[in-house]
Amino acid sequence: MPAYDYRCPVCGYTEERVLSFIDVLDVGDVCPECSYAVLKRVYHPVAVSFKGGGFYRTDSRTARKTTKVE
Repeated sequence: MPAYDYRCPVCGYTEERVLSFIDVLDVGDVCPECSYAVLKRVYHPVAVSFKGGGFYRTDSRTARKTTKVE
């Protein structure tokens, strides 16, 4: 099951939760530190790196030879 980070927008309290995909929709807990705000999910950028050939249209094609017509 995936782990998700949740943060309080008021006091900054952060916690990590391991939830199933169905449980993610039902999260609406009040912050245990300040008891004021509802915890919001923190979204992190995905680390993707493309290495090697085959990611561009030109990688799989051979170079065209141009002939000059006079």
